[in-house]
This record gives sequence, structure tokens and C-alpha cells, in this order.
Amino acid sequence: MFVGANAAIYVSAVLARLELALLALVIGWLGMLAVGRAWVFNEKKRSRIAKKLTSDADPDRYPDLRLVALVSAFQVFVIFPLLF
Repeated sequence: MFVGANAAIYVSAVLARLELALLALVIGWLGMLAVGRAWVFNEKKRSRIAKKLTSDADPDRYPDLRLVALVSAFQVFVIFPLLF
């Protein structure tokens, strides 16, 4: 699903009219920020659980967002040049 959304953003950024292309790139940029924020929040919560600071919950209960965050971070090299 994540790859499909990125492909839709890139296709609309390249093939659509200027207004729609800019909207798609801004949505992609906001998506990058959202994924980064979710990953940081998730990792902080996992580390607090692992250090036994908050609860005895299983830190592996939360999703592993490292790959999604890595792909999202590499989008900077695609989205910013298209945006400017």
C-alpha cells in the first residue's frame, strides 16, 4: 500500500497539470513528515518499555517502522527536486 501511494504521487507529479502536481508533492512531503514522526514516537515508546520505565508491555507489540521510515527518508531526493 505504501509503495502504491508513493507511485501515485510520483506519477501525478510528473504527468498532471502544475496545480495537481504541486498538491501531490506537498501531500508526499507531509506523508514523509508523518512517517518520520510516527517512527520516532514508536521507537521512544519501545525503548521506554525495554528499559522498564513505563510498563511491562511487550515492546514487540508495536509495529516495526524502520523500513517504512527509510523509504520515506529516501523520498527527499525525489520529492524536493520535483517540488522545486
